[in-house]
Amino acid sequence: MRRLTALLVTAGLIGFGAVLAQAASSIKVGDNYFVRSTGVPVVHAKKGTRVSFNFTGSRTHEIVATGPSKWGSDPMSTGTFKSPKLKKGTYSIYCDIHGKADQSMKLKVE
Repeated sequence: MRRLTALLVTAGLIGFGAVLAQAASSIKVGDNYFVRSTGVPVVHAKKGTRVSFNFTGSRTHEIVATGPSKWGSDPMSTGTFKSPKLKKGTYSIYCDIHGKADQSMKLKVE
């Protein structure tokens, strides 16, 4: 019985990890925030993947990413921007329109 319970718990954790990995493939860009309206979020992704930034809200935002490589979006208020394939390391991402103090996040790629 203990083996079966341990197996089910392990399978559940693996499934939970897969859900977390899927969540990192899409990032919400709201009015003056990434992911959530407070704090500086840290999002994890895998090397070689591409992350979609989904613009919601009514204000225009622009993504600037620095780190292992530099990339960014044009100014947008709706739609989706997809990053290039990610390199291993930590990216600092911010909205150039609103500045690092108002709208920033970290993207850790392993």
